[in-house]
This record gives sequence, C-alpha cells and structure tokens, in this order.
Amino acid sequence: MAENTADDLNLAAAQAAGHLLERCVPEHAAVLTPYVLRLFAALQNGHSFVWLDEGEADELAGLAPTVGQGTSPLVLQGRKLFLGRMWQLEHDLVAEIKRLAEAEVEPVDWMSASQKLVRLVCRQRQRRAAGCGGACPASGVYADYGRAGYGKDDDGGETFGG
Repeated sequence: MAENTADDLNLAAAQAAGHLLERCVPEHAAVLTPYVLRLFAALQNGHSFVWLDEGEADELAGLAPTVGQGTSPLVLQGRKLFLGRMWQLEHDLVAEIKRLAEAEVEPVDWMSASQKLVRLVCRQRQRRAAGCGGACPASGVYADYGRAGYGKDDDGGETFGG
C-alpha cells in the first residue's frame, strides 16, 4: 500500500471541505471551492490566509453567512481570506500578546535570584558526586581542577569537599 504524503492528505482535506460546501451551501459551492483549495494550499505552506484581488473580495463579500466576520466558516477581512478557525487562532494570539504587553512586570531582585540559583546548582552537584567539579561556595564545597578536597573559604575557614 502506498504511503500518503502531506500533499495527498492536504488535498484530501481540501476536497472534503469542498464536498461539505456542496452539501451545506450548494448555491455557493462552485464559487467557494477554488478558494478553499487555495486556503488549504496556503496552510500547507505555513500561511494562515490568502490574498484576494478586489474582484475576488467583492465576489466573496456577498456570500454571507458562509463568508463573513469572526464566526463564519470563511472570514473575509479586507482582501484577506481565512478559514474561520485560523482567523480565530490569530485573533486569540493577538489578544494574548496585547495582554502580556500591558501587564505590569514586577522588578526582579537579582541578588536573591542569583543566590537561589547558586544553591540549586550546588545541591545538584553534591548529589551527582562527592566533588562538585568546581567551587561551590553556598555548600562549602571547593574543588581543585575538578577534584574535591580541603581548602579555605572566603572567610579563611577550612572547608572539606568530600
């Protein structure tokens, strides 16, 4: 049995959408099917809409409720034609980006964050081996070229890395 390629699957999905149009809106199916095929080809190439010329946009503008705004199966926004679901995803993404851009960001206490990071790294190193492979001031473990041993901490006190 031959393996289906992405092109085959995309074409099958586009044709299924065309058949659905024929069943649901037979009066518009002949006009809409070529646009649906173009939309599926655009999606396969990473695009969420197709550009229409003015004549095409005018032709589709009169095919409500199948072509319309927001909740229609096909969304016409100026000269851009979207599958309704792709339009909704882009609309939601824009809203989330705006929300994040307007959110207040609390200042970061960099000193506290760096101390917590050092403690975390040191604990992980201690679990892995007797020597942590480098200086580990938060735990008192110091290593000389990757070998744990005796040393002096910053205060002159002795430390044992073992």
